[in-house]
Amino acid sequence: MDAVITDPPYDDMIDYSDASDLFYVWLKRALGSTHPDIGLTADPRGLQEKTEEIIVKRGGAGVGDHRTREFYDTMLARSFAEARRVVREDGVVTIVFGHGDPEVWHRLLGAITAGGLYLTGSWPAKLRPAGRLGRPTSSQR
Repeated sequence: MDAVITDPPYDDMIDYSDASDLFYVWLKRALGSTHPDIGLTADPRGLQEKTEEIIVKRGGAGVGDHRTREFYDTMLARSFAEARRVVREDGVVTIVFGHGDPEVWHRLLGAITAGGLYLTGSWPAKLRPAGRLGRPTSSQR
């Protein structure tokens, strides 16, 4: 591949599958008759399977929950290693990532290095202040 572009999960910022379980229940009801396989899950409560979800569980992982920092860091490194494997020698891997905690950035850089990639550039994004989502900035008016 010439390029790999990825936007990995943001550590503990978003509980992706936990947040989408509500929609998953309704999706199964809406599409169950036309797509019966959508409801197949190993979760005893009929929710989404989370056994491979790569996040850090906010507030700490419970007993038996794999969503720990160690699992997150290991799986990110593994995914970056796969990106390195499939991209051409002169190709590029782009990682889009946002987090406010410097420790999380430090761990992300460790996963990049462990995956066999090396950083050649970084471009910070200017974020809008809280409460201004969807409103034009003064330069856009």
